[in-house]
Amino acid sequence: MYKMAIIDGSKFAINDLKEASQGQTWFEKGGEAENGIGGLELLRENRPHLAFVDVHLHGLNGLELLKVASNEKLPTLIVMTSSTAEFAYAQKAMLYSAIGYCLKPFSKSEIFDYLEKAVSILSKNNTSAWLSGSYKTGNEMVDSMLDHIHRNYQNDLSVHELADLCHINYNYAGQLFRKETGETVNSFLMRIRMNKASELLRNTNLSIADIAAETGYRDYFYFAKIFKKHWGTTPSIYRSDNSAKMSFGEEVDNGNN
Repeated sequence: MYKMAIIDGSKFAINDLKEASQGQTWFEKGGEAENGIGGLELLRENRPHLAFVDVHLHGLNGLELLKVASNEKLPTLIVMTSSTAEFAYAQKAMLYSAIGYCLKPFSKSEIFDYLEKAVSILSKNNTSAWLSGSYKTGNEMVDSMLDHIHRNYQNDLSVHELADLCHINYNYAGQLFRKETGETVNSFLMRIRMNKASELLRNTNLSIADIAAETGYRDYFYFAKIFKKHWGTTPSIYRSDNSAKMSFGEEVDNGNN
């Protein structure tokens, strides 16, 4: 999911914009700021995909912020907002690559139009970046995802997290992962967890509940269900069978000595 920031000195305007964007599913919260200086820091640190920026900000007005963001090549798409329809402001905003100029009070239909426009631009940017190699190649992005999964399989993981890691849309992340690996993120993650669980059952005395937690499952019964589906037997029987095999192997070795 993409991230959307709001930079406006008016709490009323911020709330109005939030209300106007309710119901959309493309963007999640990407931060808020009430002045230009804070807004610029927000764009630099959080790198939201989209920001609605008021023209009349304190400290650094909206156009100045937009100019700095443009000069620094910050990736955020910006829609300028204002309570007055001033052509000069709109003209300057377009000069610094704003994707729109939106008047207050906000109209839900207009806000949705800008959100759809932003999504279209971001999707095209993701695709062309991958094709041109201007960002990480698809291979490199999937390598980053795989490394992240191997390091964090015991935590709650989602495609959204992997997408954020590579700064791409989560739908694109899922499609890219499947294209490069031949399986979905969830399928791969489950396989890693099941292999680790079987290793812990064979080689440690940890309780099955602890092994479930160690492999990213907070619900013991759900872990047992997934384990049986994957290995064809329950964790306790798997441990018992493998313990018996190990004991038999040790007896054979001792008999040969």
